[in-house]
Amino acid sequence: NFLFLARIEKEKGVYIAVEAYKEFFEKHPGISSSLIIAGDGPELPAVKNYVEEYKVHNIEFTGYVKGDMKKELLLSSHIMLFPTYYGEGLPNSILEGMLYGMPVVSRSIAGIPDVVTNEVNGFLSESLQPTVFADFLLLLANNSELYSTIAANNHNKAAGKFTAERVRERILAIYTKFN
Repeated sequence: NFLFLARIEKEKGVYIAVEAYKEFFEKHPGISSSLIIAGDGPELPAVKNYVEEYKVHNIEFTGYVKGDMKKELLLSSHIMLFPTYYGEGLPNSILEGMLYGMPVVSRSIAGIPDVVTNEVNGFLSESLQPTVFADFLLLLANNSELYSTIAANNHNKAAGKFTAERVRERILAIYTKFN
């Protein structure tokens, strides 16, 4: 399962994600797969129409998720697909995906390269072409050793640095140092 988790806006890369998944599905119809689009936003109705019009199969829209539903979604997903070109800082969805052991497939913008290194935590590109992202998805789907290594790297990195407890510890240490 591929997961796109964000506010549904064009600039978050939702159409790139849909097209990349469509290409992945067409190149690898034998792999049981789906793209889960989780979130709400102004572009959601248009994306649903796009998926229907272009007959893109195996796409599920969950709407906004939180709490146990979000946890279940993160547990059941395998790869975070987030080809954003929005003016991001460091998207929480990437950190959440990493904590749940998902390789990240995204773009090399804003704070994302600070936590995602190619072939260590996933794959980043400067491109906006869906084919580039489809190729990353195919690479991960066809190389279980690479997938497992990246998944373990991400869980370990996120558990060690990005949980609420770890962030709180760092903030308290900084505060204590200057107080």
